[in-house]
Amino acid sequence: MITTIITSPEIEKHMDLDAFNKGEVNKINRYKLNLASGGVYSAYIVKLLQGEPFMLGFAGGLGGRYIKNYLDKNRIKSSLLYKENEIKSKFIINDGKTETILIDNNTEYDENDCKNLKHKIAMSLEKTSLYLLSGSLKTEPERDIISTTIDFLKEKNKTYILSLADGFVDEFLKEKPLAIVADISQFKELEGVDKVHDKLDILRSYLKKFAIRELVISSDNQLYAISKNKIVRVDVAKTKLVDKSAIAGALAIGIKRKYEFEKTMKLVAGVAMAFELADFPNLTSRKRVDEEKSAVRLLEVYSNGVYKQDV
Repeated sequence: MITTIITSPEIEKHMDLDAFNKGEVNKINRYKLNLASGGVYSAYIVKLLQGEPFMLGFAGGLGGRYIKNYLDKNRIKSSLLYKENEIKSKFIINDGKTETILIDNNTEYDENDCKNLKHKIAMSLEKTSLYLLSGSLKTEPERDIISTTIDFLKEKNKTYILSLADGFVDEFLKEKPLAIVADISQFKELEGVDKVHDKLDILRSYLKKFAIRELVISSDNQLYAISKNKIVRVDVAKTKLVDKSAIAGALAIGIKRKYEFEKTMKLVAGVAMAFELADFPNLTSRKRVDEEKSAVRLLEVYSNGVYKQDV
């Protein structure tokens, strides 16, 4: 079983108007509720690829109920901790000319929340072979709950993948996750480093220094997979938005099934190409993932000490 732990669930509320006038009553022509990118989509991809997902985390308010319904509809087992407050919400108002975004993020965690989450994780230990930790680093409470969760997983000697958003992940390298999925901008040490070659050298050094198995890094319109002895790259269409949570689910499947490095990366890239967040709730299909995976061309950038591609 692959258990996804989501500490910062988020929904998006899209509202289309003819015009948005401040200080006036504005009529909404179209309203749509979406799940924002996050650990829910990791579990979704695990299920799509015929894995056995289980989801733990927090929920609350209308958004929390919406997430639970989505999980149930997709036959994803879950055990969520319900809080009184609404989960993080993004209100996107579009009048055809401009887009206005309002963010409601008043999530707070206390000692009881940490204790209850630990209890949920403890109940899943026996059946879980791999954990996938997803969350936001935007606020201090969010960072604290992630750190507490990592400490507990390490205490129980459980392997885990990190897929975090809204902040630098450098501080978590020393926690020795099995793998990390991140954007290249999430590494503070890379600030001011201009050459891609130099960035890849720094990232590759993390694997040996912190005993990390793999890094999957998105950078502009490219996706890199980095192991100790090899780096491969996939070029992504400029119009394509790569969803880190979705590819984290694919990476978890590859690791769980002990696929070879290249086979795992082809699966990750296939999911990256096939997954369309804008098409929610029809995000992708197994057929589409298989088609994209078959069409993926891996470019070997580095192998056994030698760079083979111009990066």
